[in-house]
Amino acid sequence: MRKKLGLLTPDSDDADLFSKLFETMRETHSDFTTTFLLLQSADFLGDFNSDGTVDQMLTNCLSIEEVKKTLKPTYSKSDCAALLKIVHQFNLISDKKTSY
Repeated sequence: MRKKLGLLTPDSDDADLFSKLFETMRETHSDFTTTFLLLQSADFLGDFNSDGTVDQMLTNCLSIEEVKKTLKPTYSKSDCAALLKIVHQFNLISDKKTSY
């Protein structure tokens, strides 16, 4: 993973860096391949343009409105009630009481 991100030497903060990167990618629904290609193409040691790289990475992410739309439930209350009825009919849940 270190090599994919262009990190030349191990660092004690690497695990935290990877964790934050993946969490951010998950939250923004960022494409893994595109993100890694953008990181790979950035010249961090030479004439690095952080604004340009960040802007490119942000265009790879969904907007807040797109994330909300993606995560919005698509089932109606009646669909959920019908599904719950089937689950109970075929004993597909444990003995624990479920309240909805």
